[in-house]
Amino acid sequence: MLSDVQKSIVMYVFTQPEGHLIGNHTYSHIQLTKTNRERFREELIRTNEILKEITGEEVQYVRPPYGSWDKAFEKELNMFPVLWNVDTLDT
Repeated sequence: MLSDVQKSIVMYVFTQPEGHLIGNHTYSHIQLTKTNRERFREELIRTNEILKEITGEEVQYVRPPYGSWDKAFEKELNMFPVLWNVDTLDT
């Protein structure tokens, strides 16, 4: 079974040549809570490093699992959320 990062790599291979936006979805699909902010941040950084190694480009977009987001990350990490208005029942 593929990890979330491996799935992201596979998706990159198929979507980047078509001009799609590449974004971060964390390393392990962690949901941001009040008690795990630093771990969530570390997962964003770790995944960005992997994606940069693959793409050669900085990743600025994140689709945060479950839509949980801390606006402070936008300045801290220069990352911007791609959110939605329909619940995808993301599990």
